[in-house]
Amino acid sequence: MKQDNYNTQRVHKVNLVLLTALVFLIVVPITVERGVSDSAGIIVAGALVLLLSAVNYFLPIPEYLKGLFFALLPNIVVVALFNLDGFALNKHYLILLTLAMVTLYLKKELILVFSLIVNAAYISMYMFNPSGLLGSEQGLKAFITVFFIVNGIMCAFFYISKWGRDLIEESYKKELEAKNLVEKLKVTFSSIEEGTITLEGNINHFHSSITTIYESSHHILDSVQEMAAGIQEEANNISHVNEWMGNSLQKVNHTISISEGIVEKSDEMNGKVQDGWNKINQVTSHMETVNSAISTTALTVTELQTSLETVNTLLEGIKQIADQTNLLALNAAIESARAGEHGKGFAVVADEVRKLAEQSANITVSIADVTNTLFHKSKEAQVKSIEGEHAVMEGQHLLNEVSSFFSEIKDSFQETNAELSKGMEEVKSATDNFTHIQEQIENIANISEENSASTQEIVATLEDEHHLITSINEAVTELNHVSLQLKELVNGDKGFSGNQSGQ
Repeated sequence: MKQDNYNTQRVHKVNLVLLTALVFLIVVPITVERGVSDSAGIIVAGALVLLLSAVNYFLPIPEYLKGLFFALLPNIVVVALFNLDGFALNKHYLILLTLAMVTLYLKKELILVFSLIVNAAYISMYMFNPSGLLGSEQGLKAFITVFFIVNGIMCAFFYISKWGRDLIEESYKKELEAKNLVEKLKVTFSSIEEGTITLEGNINHFHSSITTIYESSHHILDSVQEMAAGIQEEANNISHVNEWMGNSLQKVNHTISISEGIVEKSDEMNGKVQDGWNKINQVTSHMETVNSAISTTALTVTELQTSLETVNTLLEGIKQIADQTNLLALNAAIESARAGEHGKGFAVVADEVRKLAEQSANITVSIADVTNTLFHKSKEAQVKSIEGEHAVMEGQHLLNEVSSFFSEIKDSFQETNAELSKGMEEVKSATDNFTHIQEQIENIANISEENSASTQEIVATLEDEHHLITSINEAVTELNHVSLQLKELVNGDKGFSGNQSGQ
């Protein structure tokens, strides 16, 4: 059985008041006209009707059966008055009043039952007491007229009850649907609020991470630029050393052809070899510095890749939240469409939420593209750093060999100065050593040039990465702004939903 949502208790109160007023309207005029002694029966009947009405009001019986009793009590009194007191037009009005009392319950079945009772009463009174029912007009025509007028009124009351009840049930269904939609919308806004809080937390964490990456990238760029300047200076020094070694070789050849000045030339060459040995030691120190800088660069680039992978993970979480927000907005739009006119305001809100979710997803995809580009750039920078590290290690190894050769030359020149008798053979051996040293220095110069080129490429790559990280930072700021707008929109619409629920 369907739940009855009609307020029958209110109708009971109205009918009780109407019965009380009806009893007083009937009893008081008769008592005034006939006197209390002659109206004792009427007074007792009125009191009995009031007592039965009060008992019926408080009696724990079905509500619509109680309503039938409220309408039957005055109807029975009127039928008794027709038989005892004779015809009066106002008595027919009282019967119509009882029909109105039944109609107040808006229950078509109740009207049908009451109509059968009233029709049975009219037919019985016409058969046994037509004068009491119709007065002087006792013919069948007069009865049919009254009968059909009363039934026509009852028919109108029947449709009024039927249509009124349909309107009540439809209104109740609409109310239930509206409440369900409001509850669903509250749940949707709660989910959106939680998603917005999570999104805001992730954005703040991501913003902190990208700021750290931005500062690290700036430091890396400065370090690599300093390293590039050092490598360039190293190449220049090696070039100078190469020139000096060429001059030294010429001097050694000249020493062989001019044996008369071998001692003076040997002393001069010894000084130059000492100077060259000091330069080689300086170059070796620079190479160690370069090796340390390149190792630091490789480590920093590796940390940058790890940070970018963390950024991609955070971006994936943001994208999932944006997708969930988009789905919730779509569900809200569907529910608001079902609500019809009541859900138009919610449809606009859901559409704005969906647009913001799509904008967040698009920005996340753009950031993901930028971070992927950064990842590939950092990978290339890592490869170049590793190549530069290997090249510097090889250059340092060659410089160690050169330093060893210079040490031998220095010892050789000292021995030459000590033993001029062995001069020619020793000088020839020194010439061979110088030739080998020059070849090694040329190799070192070539390696330094390659290191310089690689370092320039690393600088260019890091500058590109720095610009990309700057773009990501700006995009994150914009995404944070969009998140704040979404949060303000959700908070505003929650207040709107609360006002609607209160109404």
